[in-house]
Amino acid sequence: MRDTSIIYSNTSRQIKSSKRNVTIIFTDIEESTKYWHKFGDVEGRLMVDRHNRLLFPVVGKFKGRVIKTIGDSIMAAFANPENAIKAAIAMQQTMAMERQGDDSFRIRIRIGIHTGDAIVEKGDVFGDIVNVASRVEQKSKGNQILLSQSTASNIDDEYAFIFKRKGRFVPKGKDKGLVIYSCDWENHPLLIDEFIKSSNLPVFKRQKFKLAAFFAATLGVLYFIYLKYLRYLVSDSEDVALLYLNLKNILENYPYISGGSAITLIILSIVFLRIHTMPFTIMRIIKGGFVFSVSFIAIYFAIQYVPINQEEKWNEVLDSSFHNYVEVLENNSSIFEKPSLQGREIQQMQAGYLFLQTDFKEIGKLAWNKVVLGAEKYGWIVHVSPPQMGVPEKKVSQAYKFHFRYKDLYIFLIGLLCFVVAFWKFRIRPI
Repeated sequence: MRDTSIIYSNTSRQIKSSKRNVTIIFTDIEESTKYWHKFGDVEGRLMVDRHNRLLFPVVGKFKGRVIKTIGDSIMAAFANPENAIKAAIAMQQTMAMERQGDDSFRIRIRIGIHTGDAIVEKGDVFGDIVNVASRVEQKSKGNQILLSQSTASNIDDEYAFIFKRKGRFVPKGKDKGLVIYSCDWENHPLLIDEFIKSSNLPVFKRQKFKLAAFFAATLGVLYFIYLKYLRYLVSDSEDVALLYLNLKNILENYPYISGGSAITLIILSIVFLRIHTMPFTIMRIIKGGFVFSVSFIAIYFAIQYVPINQEEKWNEVLDSSFHNYVEVLENNSSIFEKPSLQGREIQQMQAGYLFLQTDFKEIGKLAWNKVVLGAEKYGWIVHVSPPQMGVPEKKVSQAYKFHFRYKDLYIFLIGLLCFVVAFWKFRIRPI
C-alpha cells in the first residue's frame, strides 16, 4: 500500500509539472457522413486524405502541432492563441481557394477553438480544455470559426481579428454557460499567399526520420561506390591521384571542404527538422535512391558468392586503368626514399591506403613499388618484407589494375532500373 501511494504521489507530481496553457483547435468536415454514403469508402477516404494534406501544413506553418485525427476531424494544439486563430483563418482560406480552383471540391469545414490549462505530454494533450474545444466545434457550422471567450480574451491585439459575439451555451457535463464568438475570416487579409499553390506535401516527424534514414543509407552506398569504383576512374593520373584516391587527402589538403560540409550538413539537418512540407519529386528521388542502394548492395555481395568462370561473358573486362594501384596491407608500413630497406624512411602509412604506381623494380629477392607522394614527389614501398629475427616475412603491399567488368555494368544497370521503378511507382500513404 505504501509503495502504491509513493507511485501515485510521483505520478501526480509529474502530471502537475506537465500542465501548460495551450489553445486547442478542432476541425470537422460538414456532412461527411452523406459524402461517404453517396460516394463509397474509397472516395470518402480520398476526400479525408485531401482534407488532411491541405490542412496539416497550415497547422505547421503557424507553429501548431497536429495531435491526432479522429475520423475526418483534426485536433491541433498551439502555444499561442493568436497563432491558433491565424491557423483557423488560413484553414478556411485554404479550403475556399481549393473550392475556387476545383468545382468538384465541395468540402466545407467547421472549426472550434478554446484556450486553457492542459496536461501536455509527448504526442498528446489531456484535460477538460479538449472536451470544451470539441463542444465549441460542434456548435459551429460549415465555413465558420467559433472560439470561446477564454481564447478571445487571450488575444493581445483585439483589432487584429474581427470577432462577433454569438451567444452562450452550456457544454455537455458543465453547470456554467460558455460565451462564444465567431471570427469573420472572409474579411481577413490573406494569410496563405502562395502557400496553398505549392505542390509540396506535408511531412511529419515519423516520415522525416524515415526519409532521413533513406538518405543516410543512400549516402553510405554512394561512399561504397566511391571506394570500389569512382576513385579509380578519376585518379588514373599522377596529377590528381594523390587528391582523390584517399578521402583523407581531401580532408587534409582542403580543410575548408570538410568544415564546409559539416556546417552544410548541420544546417540541412536543422532545416529538415523544421520543415513541414516537401516537394513530391524530392520524396520520390530519396525513395528511389534508397531502393537503388539496397538493390546495388544486395546484388554486389550476392555476386561475390556466385562461382564465376573467368571466361564467361559477364566476367570480361570492359575497361581497365592505365596505371597500377598500390594498396598498403600492413599498419605502419614504411615508405622509403630509395628502393632499399637501409634507405631513408620518408613516412609511415596505415593499412588500406592507396597509391598510384609509377614504377616497379626487383632488387635481389625484394620487389619494390614506386608510388606518388605529391607533386613530383615519389617514394618506394616493398612488396614483401624479408623475415627477421623472430619476425616472419610479411606482405606489405600489393599492386593491381582496376578492371571494370560486364558484371559491374549489370549491377549498375539493375540498380538504375530499380531506381526508375521506385521513382515512378512511389506512392504517398493516406494521412
